[in-house]
Amino acid sequence: MTDEELKARFDKLENLVDQPKKPKDGWDKISISASGFAVIVGLIFTINYNIQQKNLVELQTIEKFIPHLTDSSTPISQQKQRLAILAVLKLRNVELAIELAEMYPGKGTTEALISIAEEGADKEKDPARKALSKVLINHASEGNIELVGRILKLKIHPDTARDEEEATALMKAMPYREIVRLLLLNKADVNLVDGSNWTPIMYAAWNGKAEVILDLINAGAKMGKKDWRGRTELMIAAEAGMPDAVRVLIEKGSQLEERDNSGLTALMIPASFSLSEAERKAEGPQGLLRATKVLIDSGAAINARSGDGNTAIMHAAINDNTEMVRLIAEAGADLSVNNQAGKTVLKLAAQKGDVEMIKAVGCSQKTQVVQATEDSVLNEKPERTEGAVGTIKKGELLIVKQRTSVGGQEWLHVERTVSTSQESAHGWVSVTTGGRRDNARFTFLCERPVS
Repeated sequence: MTDEELKARFDKLENLVDQPKKPKDGWDKISISASGFAVIVGLIFTINYNIQQKNLVELQTIEKFIPHLTDSSTPISQQKQRLAILAVLKLRNVELAIELAEMYPGKGTTEALISIAEEGADKEKDPARKALSKVLINHASEGNIELVGRILKLKIHPDTARDEEEATALMKAMPYREIVRLLLLNKADVNLVDGSNWTPIMYAAWNGKAEVILDLINAGAKMGKKDWRGRTELMIAAEAGMPDAVRVLIEKGSQLEERDNSGLTALMIPASFSLSEAERKAEGPQGLLRATKVLIDSGAAINARSGDGNTAIMHAAINDNTEMVRLIAEAGADLSVNNQAGKTVLKLAAQKGDVEMIKAVGCSQKTQVVQATEDSVLNEKPERTEGAVGTIKKGELLIVKQRTSVGGQEWLHVERTVSTSQESAHGWVSVTTGGRRDNARFTFLCERPVS
């Protein structure tokens, strides 16, 4: 290149340098910003994708552990439970490990939680202890005293957690006296209430645990509180048909004549169950009968009335509970009173058409229940056969107050009929005597005669 050519190129470059710069417009900025934004979005997408892939791998791994958590019936399955929880923990998913242990509270999962609470990292210990306070309720309710004891040794207070019914471990432990005592030694509160306002002593009453009731009272449990229905611990024991619990509560001062929100006393409550309902009780119908007898023997007011005017025996008749009717009748219940509907217990029994119940009532009054075996006439007095005041139909039942003999014939003084709409029908009817058929024929249903 000659000197002239070199100088010319240099001058051209110099002119370009000296030329004023063209200012950048907004599109340049947008171009640069869009480029940077694309880089950031790509980076975020990559990170999220990697996280999702990692979570997916962890989830697939955890799914393999789930079958091992559902069974704790054998020592091997319990060991698998423990290892499964610890394996999830190793995946650095502390919360999930704890949650799974709560969901499957077997022996193995509980042992894993205990290990975490004792030896885990600081951030792992508190969640494990919290989970153990919940698992404690489950093991207390199942009578697993070994695991209950191991959990309590970690200084976990038994009232820390509640279940879905707001019940504490003490409330759920009532079937197991040794666990109750262990919880009491660890300062379980004996006067807390659950979501239904049940206290521990109410749980003990429902389960019929007389000795546990005494343990709770000795630990400071207060009696006389009422649940959401207005029922005391004595009413609950009577409702459950637990005679031993009823007896202990009365001995310790439970009030016999308290009323619930429906106006029922403790004596009325077991009388208010039908036979089918009674059969579903833990001790069956006999438990309710025995609890009722304890209440009567302890002085419960046998003729007290509920808001509708019904006495205990009326409640039993309404609910078709013949054996309960018989028990209360034989205990001396007043059978002549009317409820607000104007009905006696005999009329209530008649409406049910239950011969055995009618006998239970009628035969308890030093009367005789008779059943017509054919149609006949109800007469005013034995000297006359005319002037009938009614007709007795075959199959009808009558309550007989008196038997007399007139002119060689036996006569029954009918106090009332009980299977018709007329409850009171005074009069006389004759019966077959000496093998001779007179005006009517009856079957005597009570075992004892009427004088």
